[in-house]
Amino acid sequence: MKKKSQLSELISISLIIIVLVIVLVFSRIRSARYSVTETEAISNDYKNIYSKTAPYLFLQITVKKETLSKLFGYYTCYNETDFKISGISYNVISETQRELNDFFGKNKWSLQIQRTLCIDSETSKKGFCETFNRKNINTYEFVYPLPCKTDYAAGIIYLYFD
Repeated sequence: MKKKSQLSELISISLIIIVLVIVLVFSRIRSARYSVTETEAISNDYKNIYSKTAPYLFLQITVKKETLSKLFGYYTCYNETDFKISGISYNVISETQRELNDFFGKNKWSLQIQRTLCIDSETSKKGFCETFNRKNINTYEFVYPLPCKTDYAAGIIYLYFD
């Protein structure tokens, strides 16, 4: 009789342990799913914040001690793509392409400077940017200072997304 009761106790303790392990496993799985959901939500929040601020932050990218906005200003004032500032040579097209490809990604942007120059990831041309063949576009207008007078000029950046 004593052996039966010991065996019975052993089986009941084993069953309790098995049930506890199963409950812990399922609670961990549920907790992991919740963590993944929360991480995705936080990631989406950061993407939204980045997509709203990035179009205006690119103007402050520094190239060889000068910001892109200053390079755009020099281009607008003097209508030259190659120029020197404080003895340093700049090419507004190549500098812009390199920096914005790094910042936004290749083929993810086009830039219109003062309605006279269109620059994208690989090419540039005088005149307007042609964006009509792109489906998903966010358009942002921006202003930049002109070094030749106390005034501002405007530009447009087109950001493409899938």
